[in-house]
Amino acid sequence: MIIGSGITIGGGITITSEQSALYSFTNFTFTNGNILDATSGNTTQFLANYSNVGNTWITSTSYYRVTTPGYQVWTVPESATYEIEVAGSRSGLNTYASNTFGNGAIVRGRFSLSQGSNLTIAVGSFAANTTNNNSYSGAGGGGGSFVVVTDTANPLIIGGGGGGTGKWASWETGNIKLGSNGSTNTYGTTSRQQPYGAAAPGGTLGQGGNSHVAANGTVSTNSYDSGGGGGFYSNGVNGVGGNVRTNATNGSTGGGGQSFQANLLGGVAASTYAAQASVGGFGGGGGGTPITGGGGGGYSGGGGAYAPASTAADGGGGGGSYIDASATVVATSDGNYNASATFGGISITNIGTFNSNVGYVKITKL
Repeated sequence: MIIGSGITIGGGITITSEQSALYSFTNFTFTNGNILDATSGNTTQFLANYSNVGNTWITSTSYYRVTTPGYQVWTVPESATYEIEVAGSRSGLNTYASNTFGNGAIVRGRFSLSQGSNLTIAVGSFAANTTNNNSYSGAGGGGGSFVVVTDTANPLIIGGGGGGTGKWASWETGNIKLGSNGSTNTYGTTSRQQPYGAAAPGGTLGQGGNSHVAANGTVSTNSYDSGGGGGFYSNGVNGVGGNVRTNATNGSTGGGGQSFQANLLGGVAASTYAAQASVGGFGGGGGGTPITGGGGGGYSGGGGAYAPASTAADGGGGGGSYIDASATVVATSDGNYNASATFGGISITNIGTFNSNVGYVKITKL
């Protein structure tokens, strides 16, 4: 409870009243509604996966609603401090590469929230798995999970999704290019082509990840590059490069994951290799191709794919994370944020693990 306005009576005595909570709340975990792959759910699908036991507020559109598919709006019940833990989703499984995948990043912080304010929550999904154990395979990237202040459209806390694994036996016997874990930095990480040469860079400053071009501007010779992960402000670049930030594919390349400002749909997979490539997950995961994995979605998207000299396998970079400067008691998967072990001068807690499942957003009133 917080103290509301008071009424002053004689002798300098003030009688104060307490502001009542809009509804009873202790904690709740928001999920993706058990809707996987490139799209996410509507109100009916979300509610089918939530229990209203002790959470009757979820059936009231005054306190919970889905305004856009996958975007859940929650009304803060009481002015208080809330701990919010956000996890990006892992990528899809690459069945030809020992079911490998990139994990999602987990970030956590405490925030002072005001009664009646609204948060928009979008929970990342993992991409579809590849379905054919052939000599090549590339999985789509995992979606990031987002918590955004609805009225201002400013991000509050975001967990980056994992990059997808790529493999092509004809390029290098037994080679697997593992997808990267979601990043605990605001920027997305590069694709995994290194140390064989340059790599497709991840996005920075909330932009989508790149694909088909190295950091030095050299264009890839690969005609099977995956899509970069979507960021907060812009889509990931698709596998044809040229800063083409659409979800389109020319048949052998992957589509870029879409941004939070768009619709967060996962990037489409290479359409001519349906069994060896999979779509990106909701939350901006980049689409895979038959030999390269898509970048993870997040605050900034993970890099797609790049081949330095010839057609080659590559793994997608991890999507970036974000924590608003107002946060306290911060924790991350690896105990770092933007390459620092402190946040606001206070040590960051090391959670010690990344997320190997679909994304989630857990909110607890302290």
